[in-house]
Amino acid sequence: MLVPADMLAAQSKMLYQINKYYGERVQTRMATIAKTIREVCKVVQEVLKEVEVQEPRFISSLTECNGKYEGLDVISPVEFEVVLYLNQMGVFNFVDDGTLPGCAVLKLSDGRKRSMSLWVEFITASGYLSARKIRSRFQTLVAQACDKCSYRDSVKLIADTSEVKLRIRERYIVQITPAFKCGGVWPRSASHWPSPHIPWPHPNLVAEVKTEGFDLLSKESIAAQGKQTAMEGDAWVLSFLEAENRLLHGGCRRRCLSILKTLRDRHLDLPGNPVTSYHLKTLLLYECEKHPRETEWDESCIADRINGIFLQLISCLQCKRCPHYFLPNLDLFKGKSPGALENASKQVAPAEKLGSSSRQTASMLVPPDMLAAQSKMVYQLNKYYTEKVQSRKLQTSKTIQEVCRVVQDVLKEVEVQEPRFISSLTDYNGKFDGLEVISPVEFEVVLYLNQMGVLNFVDDGTLPGCAVLKLSDGRKRSMSLWVEFITASGYLSARKMRSRFQTLVAQACDKCSYRDSVKMIADTTEVKLRIRERYIVQITPAFKCAGLWPRSAAHWPLPQIPWPHPNIVVEVKTEGFDLLSKECIALQGKQSAMEGDAWVLSFFEAENRLLQGGCRRRCLSILKTLRDRHLDLPGNPVTGYHMKTLLLYECEKHPRESEWDESCIADRINGIFLQLISCLQCKRCPHYFLPNLDLFKGKSPSALENASKQVWRLTREMLTNSRCFEKL
Repeated sequence: MLVPADMLAAQSKMLYQINKYYGERVQTRMATIAKTIREVCKVVQEVLKEVEVQEPRFISSLTECNGKYEGLDVISPVEFEVVLYLNQMGVFNFVDDGTLPGCAVLKLSDGRKRSMSLWVEFITASGYLSARKIRSRFQTLVAQACDKCSYRDSVKLIADTSEVKLRIRERYIVQITPAFKCGGVWPRSASHWPSPHIPWPHPNLVAEVKTEGFDLLSKESIAAQGKQTAMEGDAWVLSFLEAENRLLHGGCRRRCLSILKTLRDRHLDLPGNPVTSYHLKTLLLYECEKHPRETEWDESCIADRINGIFLQLISCLQCKRCPHYFLPNLDLFKGKSPGALENASKQVAPAEKLGSSSRQTASMLVPPDMLAAQSKMVYQLNKYYTEKVQSRKLQTSKTIQEVCRVVQDVLKEVEVQEPRFISSLTDYNGKFDGLEVISPVEFEVVLYLNQMGVLNFVDDGTLPGCAVLKLSDGRKRSMSLWVEFITASGYLSARKMRSRFQTLVAQACDKCSYRDSVKMIADTTEVKLRIRERYIVQITPAFKCAGLWPRSAAHWPLPQIPWPHPNIVVEVKTEGFDLLSKECIALQGKQSAMEGDAWVLSFFEAENRLLQGGCRRRCLSILKTLRDRHLDLPGNPVTGYHMKTLLLYECEKHPRESEWDESCIADRINGIFLQLISCLQCKRCPHYFLPNLDLFKGKSPSALENASKQVWRLTREMLTNSRCFEKL
């Protein structure tokens, strides 16, 4: 939906661009790194030769095979890791109990004596081979070797770290990590892999990978940071370097990884190092699962695959969590600064938003005629708006006229029985005051009550999204129009008032002229009607609080964000908010004496005022249509209100009116879907005015997970299928 009609026709141009980028940027990077590797490996080999002279147990395994060095991993163009494989692990048992995610221990086998091991002095009293002790000894040996070797003038051991790190020629950093190779073994913490319902990788490849096994590295584990455990220093870090590399054979996977690494080095080498090549490699493996067929890894598909990986990266950065491919309990963002991740999220987003003003990396992923096709995109959106959105609006408008006639008749009967409940559902130029469309078959009617004057509005933040109405000092209960609903403590009880109103509505349904087609829904404390067995209308008693603004929303608007304009802020705060008598999801599972007396804060009018101007209302209509057609899922995880909330956040991210021109609507929808994916994966969606209130509270985690997958599929469809408008 967000891609011009000639996207597929431009496939050859896109492929040409990618090949050009690969030839000019990627291969240049690879050639430079290959040169650097030869240079640093000469130095490291010399250092390790000196180590071996002092301590023959540390035999150098850094050997060249067909131009490649075994155990060498490129972290960045100036940073490398060399794995030094040790011998004689045989007398130890590999113990992986999941205590430290991503780590395991080596314990002396039953019946074996410490003296039987080559590494006797590094075995603890409990029989564990200590990774830290081995590393400490190795560090001492490397320090001495640096002073003795022929490259002593150009190599230095980096201090202030327990790792063995060398600085070579003041330009390159090489970490040397002692390790054991565990062939033919597979860790229990990775036993879930591969997922049985995913057809990738092929069983033969799985057998190869598991036979190859993994490595145990003597290095600091981020997962152990901040944890107090006796095992911490003795634990070894699990590494699947060879397994990962084997999985990335075939198709354009390796080529894709090289492009991702080049993009990372050129655009995402940020303070705090939030995004590493290993994060991109991990997300590439997840992308392989999402696209299991080999045809999806043809050279012509590489742009789509990179696009998908950037979508994943944005989501992970916003969730502040990136699970390891083989060990999903291990978070690869552990230890990263939240500020650095937030900054990276902003940096990555422009690269992903096709058609946005920033072109840092998108230039490679998008054909050159993408922007020229803006008019075609606008045409597609206008066509969708006319055919699908306006059709939905017309149908909803017809339904509103139908249900409001019934509700007005019911409320007329209520008013006859109890004059304090005066109907406020009146038609103004085809619109009904206080009516909100939840979905094409579900509505809410807010019934505004009178005489709140003798009550004080109390918003102390105890119950997120709620407040109480308390009798003003010096006022007697008898002075209120709602005397019988005021508690002994002086609070006007929302539940008591709703209970009375529910009884009146039930009686009115039996008496009104539409009694054959309207029924009260039982088993709920809400006042809900079922009309003609097709529509549901909730009627909610409420007080309008004009000229007030709740303390829990006092932070709004944020001072550093230039939207909305101060004049609109004044209008919104003067308009105020509503207090609704309805069940509050935020109270679920909480024991509070206030619970039944509390009123729910609603900013319906304020939100609608903020969405005036530009294509904001049009954008919301498209979002609601997409939601009704594709995201009406079990458990109702995604509602029209979630879409409206994320649209308000998108307004803050794009404060200029020029960014809400009709030509920008596709970018805005794209941004909102990215936000939605992130919220669903984090399982949290903060209210726009009340960020402490989670709009996903009470939603089933499995429903949110299912919705996340569905939104992901929908977003992917909108980004990659040029004819998706015809299906959406």
